[in-house]
Amino acid sequence: QHDEGVDQQDGVGQHIKDVGRHDEGVDQHDEGVDQHDEGVDQHDEGVDQHDEGVDQHDEDLDQHDKDLDQHDEGVDQHDEDVDQHDEDVDQHDEGVDQHDEGVDQHDEDVDQHDEGVDQHDEDVDQHDEDVDQHDEDVDQHDEDADRHDEDVDQHDEDADQHDEDADQHENEM
Repeated sequence: QHDEGVDQQDGVGQHIKDVGRHDEGVDQHDEGVDQHDEGVDQHDEGVDQHDEGVDQHDEDLDQHDKDLDQHDEGVDQHDEDVDQHDEDVDQHDEGVDQHDEGVDQHDEDVDQHDEGVDQHDEDVDQHDEDVDQHDEDVDQHDEDADRHDEDVDQHDEDADQHDEDADQHENEM
């Protein structure tokens, strides 16, 4: 019986050891479960971070698309500005050409005016010469008229003398 009791005692000791091992196994299993849970949490965090990264990437792509659209609009606006500038340059060139034509026309008008002034000066000189000639003609006419008056006076004196001579001759007869 003693031996059986010792064997049973040994069995109890073995059972205690086995329970202790079982408890260690349970603790290890609990630690494994905890580590697994931590791993799951870390995985979830990684998934969340990946999702955030995907969302950020999508936002970056949207912003990039907007930037490209704005760039395209800027290029279109630049092309329109260049076209407008070209039109402005063409209009300016036309304005310069018209101005040059106006200057040429003005120069021609000035030349014609100068010719007109020269012609007017010549006409005035001719008129002055004509007036001088007229004055000379008037003076000559006055001299001729004076001579004619003298001739008429002489003729009247001659007629009077002739009448006196005739009267004298008649009286002598």
